[in-house]
Amino acid sequence: MDKTRKKKILFVDDENNLLQGLERMLRSKAELWDMDFAASGPEALMKLESNAFDMVVSDMQMPGMDGVQLLNKVKHLYPHVIRFILSGHADREMIIRSVGPTHQFLAKPCDYEILTEAISKAFGLQDFLYNGSATSVVNDASTLPTLPELYQKLRQLLCSPDCTMRSIARVIAQDISMTAQILHLVNSAFFGMPRNIDTIEQAVSLIGVEAINSLILTAGIFKEFTEEQMQEFHIKSIYDHSILTGIYASKITMKLLNDRKTADETMLAGMIHDIGKLFFIENKPELWKQVLSSYETDNRPFHELENKILGTTHAEVGAYILGLWGLSSNIVEAVAFHHEPQKAQCTKVDTVAIVHIANALEHQFSPPFKNKMDYDFLDALDITERLPELEELCEFRS
Repeated sequence: MDKTRKKKILFVDDENNLLQGLERMLRSKAELWDMDFAASGPEALMKLESNAFDMVVSDMQMPGMDGVQLLNKVKHLYPHVIRFILSGHADREMIIRSVGPTHQFLAKPCDYEILTEAISKAFGLQDFLYNGSATSVVNDASTLPTLPELYQKLRQLLCSPDCTMRSIARVIAQDISMTAQILHLVNSAFFGMPRNIDTIEQAVSLIGVEAINSLILTAGIFKEFTEEQMQEFHIKSIYDHSILTGIYASKITMKLLNDRKTADETMLAGMIHDIGKLFFIENKPELWKQVLSSYETDNRPFHELENKILGTTHAEVGAYILGLWGLSSNIVEAVAFHHEPQKAQCTKVDTVAIVHIANALEHQFSPPFKNKMDYDFLDALDITERLPELEELCEFRS
């Protein structure tokens, strides 16, 4: 892929005034993006035949061929193209239909900052991770993990001036099963609370809104699997490892940086760093079994075996998905490089370094996994000598 050329975006909407509005709104990006416009699905497909577009942004509701039908065709014919739905339509069934062929759903009206940031992040991640395998693997998938609805509601609430502990608790309480799961987690040995937590409001006040939100995102992603899949692929072990990695990352951040905002960020990155494994379990279960079987007998690192068998790694695929969800570049980068942190070219202790350490320590506490610590990387950051201190800080006893 030529990363220096201008990106080409095709906007599709049957309302001409909306297309004209988009053209005016995005005129300042003309030096970065080539933009074209189509008034229908069939017209968009004709343009795609003769032009190499990088992204299609389509309205949901259009006569004849709707946005979901169009993006399904785009996915089949041009799997490398990033696919966005931009729509004000609130029909839940339509939104659910859009999940398969759509990388990201943006509500309309969408202001300039939200739209341009979403597009820029998608392109940045495409350039960052594109290797001919990770993107094609995700684009070809029949099922993609999606952001849990409760997580999205909370993110919206947190941006509201009316957000309070009580309003947060009310939103979470609407999902009874998630409420029970969050309270179970907060009261488990994972968090080591000195007293029993009876309500979500208590949990939010004790461990923080961002920590609760990270738990909701993680639990929501994992709950999509059947009991048979849970057993066959030991998904509960992946879940426990993910939760602990996030908790360790938060503790390490406070110890090394004493920064609450970064600790929230590293907790979330740690809790979802293995989302790529869930993608492979859902979409390529037989190949994933081959990776696991090879790991038991081969001394090579896990990500090397993934590259050999899958053509990419769970870290790259997971980061690609998170980037399309619109998560911060720091989190995406930490997920992408949690096995190979030197590729991030870190010059200081940051989210990449902390998630790498937290992941390796948790594996160290859970034999028979092999040691995954990159000591050369830690030496370069001058923190190797602090590992015993961090290990003592994080060691988990149930």
